Amino acid sequence: MLATIIISLLVAAAFIAVVVSEVRKKKSGKHSCSCGGNCGGCGLCCSARDTSPKS
Repeated sequence: MLATIIISLLVAAAFIAVVVSEVRKKKSGKHSCSCGGNCGGCGLCCSARDTSPKS
């Protein structure tokens, strides 16, 4: 039972760390996608979708 609690705490800590990291990136103006800076070429980032012509 103790092992389950410890593993659950580790998973929760990892989840919280990811969320905090993404919030900090968003506040600093960095992108959350990992296209290497070529957002127009990857087609997955929000900025690439926002600049595409609407049909």
